[in-house]
Amino acid sequence: MSPLRFPALRPVRLVAVALALGLTATAAAPGVIRIRRGDTLSELARRHGTTVAALRELNALGGNSIIVAGRTLRVPRVPVAKPPARPAARWVEVTHVVVGGDTLIGIAQRYRQTPEGVARRNLLPRSRIVRLGQRLVVGSRRVAPATAAPARKGIRRGAPKAVPRATVRRLIEQEARRRRVDPALAVALAWQESGLQMDVVSSTGALGAMQVMPPTGDWVSRHLARRPLDLYDVEDNVEAGVRYLAQLLKVAPSRDVALAGYYQGLQSVRTRGMFTDTVRYVRNVEAIRRRLAGRAATRT
Repeated sequence: MSPLRFPALRPVRLVAVALALGLTATAAAPGVIRIRRGDTLSELARRHGTTVAALRELNALGGNSIIVAGRTLRVPRVPVAKPPARPAARWVEVTHVVVGGDTLIGIAQRYRQTPEGVARRNLLPRSRIVRLGQRLVVGSRRVAPATAAPARKGIRRGAPKAVPRATVRRLIEQEARRRRVDPALAVALAWQESGLQMDVVSSTGALGAMQVMPPTGDWVSRHLARRPLDLYDVEDNVEAGVRYLAQLLKVAPSRDVALAGYYQGLQSVRTRGMFTDTVRYVRNVEAIRRRLAGRAATRT
């Protein structure tokens, strides 16, 4: 590519101009403006995104900064950058993991769907029987572009990584014993919440095997663990959920109220009572706990 050439400028001076203006090989050629009354070289430099020294070089003004209204002045053209394209919103599927006590009708009501629609979407048999641990698509939700609601520093997006259920269960039992919580109860709660699956994110943003909401995780980190807990990490997720359950068991008048508080929020339970789906949730957890406790007794 041949070097840029301007009238009345020697090639040596072109190098100085390029350095002063920060031009690249693809920069636009200078433009011409008409000086108006009251204009100064410093004001024009600011207005056009350049420097006084660069304007002096480009117009062969030397050390003289005097400009005259009505005359023309050469200024560098600054390319206008196009704003980045805004990412489009997308739709993601909302799923539900079938746990003990679940029925198609109950699942459909929980997610404000029709049983027929859920059955058709998941190609269920005519009997409409759902299997324990089965993952059902129960709707979809709109995910806003990342630029519309940027994540806070240190907050991750997406789903946690999958972890074998046996590993999740072992970690929950260990943490429950550490916090003096019935291991069967803690495992039953996690089974009801996620089917002991770590790579689960609810439609409301609850994360992981224990389905801990980020604000709850922040609270547990500050007041109970006294260290930052990463809900995307299986060990921290389990610790957050079991610590929170242990705290609810301490302050709630009964175990049923503690379990309801985990699902609905303890303050809501105290002021509004248990919702219908909360009652069903508590019964399911207790049914799973009894089943797990019975298996443990049989093994011993």
